[in-house]
Amino acid sequence: MKNKLKDTKINLKIVIAGLWIAMMFLYIYNDIFHLFKPDAIQNMMDGQMGPFAVTQMGLFTATVLMVIPSLMIIAALVCPAKMNRIANIIFGSLYTIVNIANLPGEWVFYIFSGVIQIFITLTIVWISIKWPKQVLENN
Repeated sequence: MKNKLKDTKINLKIVIAGLWIAMMFLYIYNDIFHLFKPDAIQNMMDGQMGPFAVTQMGLFTATVLMVIPSLMIIAALVCPAKMNRIANIIFGSLYTIVNIANLPGEWVFYIFSGVIQIFITLTIVWISIKWPKQVLENN
């Protein structure tokens, strides 16, 4: 008799939260590694954030851009299915576009990680679109 490993079905909400976590880690690592590019620190000291001048509004916008996926980790776990599905389709699609927009002109490490982030956000959207439906019985 052979022993067979038991596979455990993971709750869909946990899968989606895990995908948002993975995307956030990749975002953070890309931003940290980006600091090692020549002149990156000097550009920051000169008040540049990529192609943009550092302003309160620019930093606020960057913060909002990072807060949303952070909150989606929590939302994926606690929101009701219908709200969860809609939010993940909307924000997964939005961050797919953001990730695509970040790729042009970047170094290979950034593109590699960015492509994985795009795959992750598309997976979030796909899973959310295919969210299982519950069959209700008439009494």
